[in-house]
Amino acid sequence: MHMDAPSLPVQHELSYIKMACSVYLSIRAGLTWEKDSYEDSIVVYHGTIGEVFGKPCLGHDSLLRFILPESFFTETPPKPQERLLIRFHGNGSTQISWTNRSSPFPRENDSFTHGLICHLLLLDPSCKLPTPGLGRILDPDWVDPGLLQEWMHECLTEHRDCCDNPMKLAQISSPSWLIDTTKHCIVSGGGIQEYVALSYRWGGGTAHLQNELSILDTLRLPGALLQARFASRVSPTVKHAVGLTRLLGERYLWVDALCIVQNNEEQTRAQLQLMGVIYASAKLTIVATDGDANHGIPGLKGVSPPRELLQPKFSLGKSCEVVVRQNPDMGCHRSSSPYFKRAWTFQEYSLSKRRLVIGGNQFHWDCSSAMHHEDMYGADVLSRTLNNRFRFPQILLGKPGFDELTVLINEYNNRELTFPEDALAGISGLLSLVGRSFDGGFIYGLAVTCFDSALMWTAPSLPMQRRIHSGKDHTILHGSKLPSWSWLGWKGYTFAIDEHSGELFEGSLRRPITKRITQWYIQETPTSSTKYAIRSTFLDHDGDFFKKDQSESLLKEGWTKERFDILKYISVNGKGEEGEEAFHVLGDYVYKHPSLPGEYYWRPFPIKDIVGNPSIDMPLPQWPFLSCDTKRGMFAARRSRRPNYSRELVPAQLCVLGRGGHGRCGYLQVSSDEHAAEFPAADVDESRTIELVAICLQRRLVVRRYVVVVDPPQFREWYGVLWIEWVDGVAYRKGVGYIKKESWESHDLKDIHLVFG
Repeated sequence: MHMDAPSLPVQHELSYIKMACSVYLSIRAGLTWEKDSYEDSIVVYHGTIGEVFGKPCLGHDSLLRFILPESFFTETPPKPQERLLIRFHGNGSTQISWTNRSSPFPRENDSFTHGLICHLLLLDPSCKLPTPGLGRILDPDWVDPGLLQEWMHECLTEHRDCCDNPMKLAQISSPSWLIDTTKHCIVSGGGIQEYVALSYRWGGGTAHLQNELSILDTLRLPGALLQARFASRVSPTVKHAVGLTRLLGERYLWVDALCIVQNNEEQTRAQLQLMGVIYASAKLTIVATDGDANHGIPGLKGVSPPRELLQPKFSLGKSCEVVVRQNPDMGCHRSSSPYFKRAWTFQEYSLSKRRLVIGGNQFHWDCSSAMHHEDMYGADVLSRTLNNRFRFPQILLGKPGFDELTVLINEYNNRELTFPEDALAGISGLLSLVGRSFDGGFIYGLAVTCFDSALMWTAPSLPMQRRIHSGKDHTILHGSKLPSWSWLGWKGYTFAIDEHSGELFEGSLRRPITKRITQWYIQETPTSSTKYAIRSTFLDHDGDFFKKDQSESLLKEGWTKERFDILKYISVNGKGEEGEEAFHVLGDYVYKHPSLPGEYYWRPFPIKDIVGNPSIDMPLPQWPFLSCDTKRGMFAARRSRRPNYSRELVPAQLCVLGRGGHGRCGYLQVSSDEHAAEFPAADVDESRTIELVAICLQRRLVVRRYVVVVDPPQFREWYGVLWIEWVDGVAYRKGVGYIKKESWESHDLKDIHLVFG
């Protein structure tokens, strides 16, 4: 950071401003812009990066070169043609970023489209009146424990309904073991209702103390953690978290390394299953985002070393002092902090109800109701926290919310794992909690309630990478595999489930209706005689949109129906403008449920009482092999053309040809461009033969773009298929796609007993 801040003498301010351009003036105006509420913001576009820095100006040149980090000029800076973007939040907060948008009318969240350059905060000019939204100068060495206690007290006393139990747990669950920060030993968690949890990165390097069966009894002795043989091996972050817990007035702390007996396979598996509940039940979670276990939590007087906090500040005209904020971008996987790029920390952070976050050598508070920062007076109402971005309200109402599940899976599956085989372990706690709303829970991350369509998961944007077992003797979740049929076997963004899920009442049906065409089984090995049938309760075996018997049974569980009145419901949802999708009538009745007020559905679906049903167990074993009896066919395929604008964003696709290699009958999405390169190009009259197997049959609505009512609706049917390759008699997934029903059924097909690995 450039530390030679320009200080403007009062007598030169007028001449300085005359020499300054609109960039400088708009930053200054934005910082001093005051509003009654700073929930809204104003966005101002300026010239390109090249224009701003290509025409030196006394005003913005010295200012920007002070507030920009050195890396802005040396490490992957924005391209000269990209534009400078300034967002004024009012009450002293201003963000400067850059974007490649050329429109003078920015879209929502454009400032987050690319890199954040800096975040400025106007200091309280009086330094006496703690005006919300204004900045304050901090002690560079030590945090004020009273401030942390004040945040915690506010949440405990004022946010109770929102923050006490956001995950709707039937009861608070106690971990098997806890650290007693008063007696400095490990104690049984049985009956202890209030404890603090720690979320951090283990990192590499020195092997820190971990609980094992051989030392468990010794660690339970009072003062054990102070003994030289153990104290020297306790990681700095854990040691400082113990002290921070005491500073907060709490006694018990849960840390995975010490509160899970690492070489007790049975307990490890059980605790991983309970991981989500452990963090959701904790009174507070300490989130250490700076560094890893070796970094510690500096700035706690009497507990840890000083933090050496820097708050670069400068004068911007008369009586206008500004500080450059050093806060981390909490809740964004593109954040500079490796913590938010790790898979393990995702469920820990997102499921915690209250978080004391240490980031950028500062302390921050993040709960369901408020966010606080050390350098700002009052609550920060502008921050978009991870808790807000990845909450799942529909699932917490007991609804199988496939869209919300997809958001969670996308964020998790694009994060990093030291050991790829931990992919299941790292999300098992979260899946256990959300599984309360899905019949049958999950098998390797696929919802049992619609397993057939869940097998058709796709990568909506960039190609995925196959996760490969590290080959190390790693036992966090013994026996955990990386099956090709699950998205957990691949790293990247995943569209988890493309299935009509009791969709919110609308004119058109965007998602398909899936018909089961086979019975799937889960098994431990390719040749296991012991198998468990997977019951996809949500899917329709008959291919009909409604199951009369299911609808009648659900009417006894709280659902009510009323006859569809076109005037009533179109007036509620609106006809839209010409060219928009038509309104499709999909039945004689619409349905509603008291737990989903104001919402109407074309068919009822199971709503779970997740508070009354506290079970978080996975009903089926997490075995890595699937089997079924289905049909297979050999089809010709070649590459499809991809528009130039989407070449870097859309995965490669294959065009599947009909009988005799003529005419397109379907398409496949392949896992990588390397797989696509094996096929002839789209503009040549050649093809390659591949083997496809049928997974399910899906009906998709033929959407018309007229403002009329289409009754009855028209559907097209497609077979969901997987492209497979064989290794030692076991099939592995290479791609996913759809074949027109008539083309599939007229093809030369053979029966096959399929075993997926």
